[in-house]
Amino acid sequence: MSRKAVLWTAVATAVAVLAASLFLASGCRLFAVMSPSMGQAAPVGTLVVSQPADTYVPGDVISFARGERVYTHRVVGVDASGGLVTRGDLNAADDPLPVARPDVIGRAVLLAPGLGWVMMAAPWLVLGALLVYLLSLAGALTRPWRWVVRISGWTLVVALAALWLRPWINLTMLAFVPAQEGGVLMHVVNTGLFPLDAEGTRLASGQDAVVHVTGQDAGGRYTLSPVPALELWQRLVVMLVCLVPFAASFLVRPEPVVGTPSRPPARSRSTPVVVGVLVVAVVAAVAATNQSLSLASYGATVRNSANAAGSRTFFKCVDAVRSLGTSGSYGAWAMGTSRTTSQGETDLSGNGRTARYSTTA
Repeated sequence: MSRKAVLWTAVATAVAVLAASLFLASGCRLFAVMSPSMGQAAPVGTLVVSQPADTYVPGDVISFARGERVYTHRVVGVDASGGLVTRGDLNAADDPLPVARPDVIGRAVLLAPGLGWVMMAAPWLVLGALLVYLLSLAGALTRPWRWVVRISGWTLVVALAALWLRPWINLTMLAFVPAQEGGVLMHVVNTGLFPLDAEGTRLASGQDAVVHVTGQDAGGRYTLSPVPALELWQRLVVMLVCLVPFAASFLVRPEPVVGTPSRPPARSRSTPVVVGVLVVAVVAAVAATNQSLSLASYGATVRNSANAAGSRTFFKCVDAVRSLGTSGSYGAWAMGTSRTTSQGETDLSGNGRTARYSTTA
């Protein structure tokens, strides 16, 4: 490495360290969203930049510590003791405990979808890129072959990181329930970057839906295999990005030939191999970008001579009850605060079976 390259590397490192120090001194912290509870406001893979604030009001998205984990949810209220009541946008119920002010890390001043994947992959990408570079310096490789190793190696590093993290295409099943008309109802959320088509329902990143699945595999499991639902311009962008390694191969120049060669120029001999290696790298990149998956579940119910029970795929119990209809349930009651009153709890099923309940045996 030349002195100029060493100098520029040292300057870049110093600037990066200084910027990171100033960033941390301001109280800002970086987090990556790993669960889908915030829906489309902060899909899985979102980069969260949190900064301490003097006050927090309902509507703010905050990051807070609970035990050894950090959560990012929306403030929906303040309790009598001053604790912050929080809830994920996809959750129908508030978080179990209010957040004490000392546990609040800060308000989310930036929610950048997709950049959280970059933050999680960055250490492995840097380590892989450095390893590939060192390997390219080994042995008696000529300059064109060194660049063949680097371009193909760096492409494979990115492909392996994508296969490991699965940022592009991913679907998470939150729950499932047998459907009255056959099959199952799967409650799914898109936890990848690309929009997906799940049984005819198009899901953007972070979007959830209940889809009716009827296809079964040989083991009797209902399966759902989403496919990418990219627009034409999005497909073109993906293909252009995947072709970057191939395009870079045309920048590789042969070593200068001294004198009159008695054999064909190095360019004509090495170009087919260079192109072949880069084609393999491009195929790996395309495969990592367009990977798909399949979700499976069993449709089951618990029955006795009089009643039937099954898990519902809804966030709100009242929605589950209403989906059954008046003939699908005996009765349903909200666990409210009127258990000690004379009128009791109203039957949400519509069957008129108002009742009281007690928390004591």
